[in-house]
Amino acid sequence: MTCFISRLFPVGASFKDIFGKEDFKEEWKEEFKIEHKELYDFLVSMQFYANESDVAYIAYMAIRIIECQRILKNSGALFYHCDDTMQHYIKIMLDIVFGRENFKNELNWKRSNSHNDGNRFGRITDAILYYAKDEHTFNNVYVKRENPKEYYSYVEKETNKRYRTVPLEHRNGTKERYLTLNGKQFEPNEGFEWRWTQNTLNERLKINPYIIHIGNNGRLYYKLYEEDDIGLMVYDLWTDIKADTMTKKERRGYPTQKPISLLERIIKCSTNEGDLVLDPFCGCATAAVAAMFAWSETTAGCCKSLPAVTAVPPIPT
Repeated sequence: MTCFISRLFPVGASFKDIFGKEDFKEEWKEEFKIEHKELYDFLVSMQFYANESDVAYIAYMAIRIIECQRILKNSGALFYHCDDTMQHYIKIMLDIVFGRENFKNELNWKRSNSHNDGNRFGRITDAILYYAKDEHTFNNVYVKRENPKEYYSYVEKETNKRYRTVPLEHRNGTKERYLTLNGKQFEPNEGFEWRWTQNTLNERLKINPYIIHIGNNGRLYYKLYEEDDIGLMVYDLWTDIKADTMTKKERRGYPTQKPISLLERIIKCSTNEGDLVLDPFCGCATAAVAAMFAWSETTAGCCKSLPAVTAVPPIPT
């Protein structure tokens, strides 16, 4: 199970701009004090350096994060999308509820290419804080390589396949001094060793007799083929998904809508087919739609504002 939360600003169900003191319910204070002492102490300490709106917002979110943490299976994860106005408080709150040891990444999402913020650097990134339980699911994500024809610049004349070359020499390789190919012995350059043993080379040649490329310098290389390329691994900086490139069909008129591709990536990396996805602030149901596109998964979402209800798209058939 994956839980996705996106609350960039301290907004209530009817999109109030600021939380008030009255939004920090007395029953929450008692629950925090009795059952979550560390969280209670943090909220008390916030009163000395944060305003009432900040404290109320963190309390409002904390009571819900506690429930998300409770219902998540050991294979589950939580992704919290936020900006720099409240990120520092949110991070501490999540560390307390989930445990600092269960923090996995701060994913930096470049949501646009430009933004004019007056007398400071333009803010074009948001953070997605990623927490997970002990047995959490994680699937590496890959994106298509740009300009693959340039990257795979050689064409194999025997098969017409595109490929690139990788030196068969390596700083820390095998201890084999020579490799024999077509009756000729090859020795690595000084300071280098062979990546493969003779047995490995022979096995690879049985599978693909064209696997070795001999360069103009007489050195040995092995081939990586374009047809086997699974793409570039995604790391913690996401620059390829922009909020301002959503299509007209995708936009639902919701003020904080995220691209479906952003949620689809989060879902694919943290769930397997058949898992549950929960968005407790589902807005225009982007997470639910993305889950259906990713795995045809079971989804659950909660939101009581009228704009959220009217913005939900029909379920694809």
